[in-house]
Amino acid sequence: MRTCHDACNPKGIVRVRSPSADPRFLVVQQARNLDLPLYEVEIPYPCSNSEYERAVRAFLDHVRHLPARQRATRLAFGDLFLEDVRDHRCNLLDDTGFEAVFPLWGLQTRELAETMIRNGLRAVVNAVDPLLAPERLADRWFDRRLLDGRRSCVYADIVPANPAAASQRKQTRRIAAWGALAFAGAFLCAPVPSAASPVGAAATPSVAQGPPPSARCVVPPGQRGAFDEAGRAETYATHGDERLAALIEEGLANNPQVQAARSAWHASRHRVRQATARPDPALMLTQHVRPPETRVGPQIAVLSVSQRLPGFGKLRLRGRVATASSVEQAELLQGRRAEVVRSIKRAWHDMAFVDRALAINQESQDLLERYEALTRARYAQGFGLQADVVRMQAEYTRALGRRDDLERRRIDAEATLNALLARPVDAAHATVESATLPPAPTDAEVLAETGRRARPEIRAAARRVESREHAVALARRSRWPDFSVGVAWGALLGRGDPAGQAMPPPDNGRDVLSLTAGFNLPIFGQRHDAGVREAAESVAQACALYEGAVHDMERALRSILSSIRSTQRQIALFEDALLPQTEQAMYSTEAAYATGTVGVLDLLDGERRLLDVRLGLAGLRTDYMKALADLERAVGSPVEFAAAQGDPPPGGDTP
Repeated sequence: MRTCHDACNPKGIVRVRSPSADPRFLVVQQARNLDLPLYEVEIPYPCSNSEYERAVRAFLDHVRHLPARQRATRLAFGDLFLEDVRDHRCNLLDDTGFEAVFPLWGLQTRELAETMIRNGLRAVVNAVDPLLAPERLADRWFDRRLLDGRRSCVYADIVPANPAAASQRKQTRRIAAWGALAFAGAFLCAPVPSAASPVGAAATPSVAQGPPPSARCVVPPGQRGAFDEAGRAETYATHGDERLAALIEEGLANNPQVQAARSAWHASRHRVRQATARPDPALMLTQHVRPPETRVGPQIAVLSVSQRLPGFGKLRLRGRVATASSVEQAELLQGRRAEVVRSIKRAWHDMAFVDRALAINQESQDLLERYEALTRARYAQGFGLQADVVRMQAEYTRALGRRDDLERRRIDAEATLNALLARPVDAAHATVESATLPPAPTDAEVLAETGRRARPEIRAAARRVESREHAVALARRSRWPDFSVGVAWGALLGRGDPAGQAMPPPDNGRDVLSLTAGFNLPIFGQRHDAGVREAAESVAQACALYEGAVHDMERALRSILSSIRSTQRQIALFEDALLPQTEQAMYSTEAAYATGTVGVLDLLDGERRLLDVRLGLAGLRTDYMKALADLERAVGSPVEFAAAQGDPPPGGDTP
């Protein structure tokens, strides 16, 4: 691409995409950071040459009808050596009006790689052919240390520009032993966002957080391996509330849904050993009812042992499928834990609101009792009406009904919390104090990137893609035969016939030992091809589910951030304007009522407005804390980490 920029004005990137290709979001992000439009040509998998050519020609016909500013007349390919591939591309473009350009043709591979690194390319090895290169190359930085490795499959003695075809294929096959994914460099206007650095990242200057998920495994490099529940950082924040922290720990330990998810994960771990174990040997004893006669005597029994050996690499691939599935279950466990934490927090904040509302309602009752006494005194002195006393008593009765409703809501919140903690449903909880509101992170891009990296559902979907990709490789191995070996021992008796006794043959009555070996013949190709296609479609399904999980996270994140901003503005409005104004109006109304300037209806109206404002503010503070819990759940990471960069708290404690 850098060479193309020097030679012409690129109009876009063309990607021929099959269901087994890289996850689409990586290529989309690369194109976006190159500031170029991305054109995708969809082909089936597997794909014949005729299907490929039809798809490409249809795309070229589409390009011819683009607006003039988007139209192109040349297509650049990144081929290096293979002349037959180059000829095929040129023939494909014949009679289409497009010219094939090969800016990298004939360049020495080692020199080209060093030039790319020298010009600031940042890439990570994301695909390895285990038959041609060691698997330890996966997740390594594409840097000089990799090029200098003894088995990196990048050689300085690459063939010249026009070697013999056989030599070309041999060398190119060696070079194609692994592939790398570029995520940063001078040609990108911004690094491709990611989640983690590959192996050995500490020795490499950091340009970005790390490379994005690879084609071979959507999970970001550095996050592979067995899941350790105890070693995972907690995905929740308690903002210094020790009681809430203790309840969350209790819930994660005792919640039935968490326990069920944990058992499912443990069960999946045991499936890994089953998938990688060899089949049990078979022991067979044959006892002849009518022993067959042989030259050296009758054979009375045969004892045999046989062992079936799966084809090369099949057990390893089965283990990878099972391992990825096990880690997927681990991520689903983490998602269940996060959901339980969110539910505990919401129930906790509901209890805090109810307790605060009960306190406010009690203060309102005390105020109404004082007003009723004042009204009675005015009536006794002849300055008031009996109807005013009745109105005060009715308002006090309404406050009692409001208290009963709040107590019922607290019972419901307690029952919800107890169910999450696996406690008896009627277990009591002490009064919950309203927490000081923490600041909220507002950088949507940072939160979205955190969600793509840490949200358990996205990580589980990525593991599902990895498992399905290994399943594709396993399906391809079904074309390889399985082997069987065995040993048999035959027990013989000496000859008992007169001729045999008169002239015993050599080895008369000696037992027989035999060895067997064989393999199956996978000759029904249609069945194997159908299995590969099925596995490829499963990969496409898993990739679609992955992108769906990312979209769900981004949608939820946008909604939650909008809710948080709206709640912050309303809290500020209540604390800075409505509450002080309502309190001041209430004090003025009390003074006016004491002097007889206003009536009891004005006094009750002021009391109701103050009560509504105080309850409304308590509800907004609760909504804010519950939105933070939802935000934490959406991104799969504590929201405390961005407190220093977020908005200031929407307000302090309010009486």
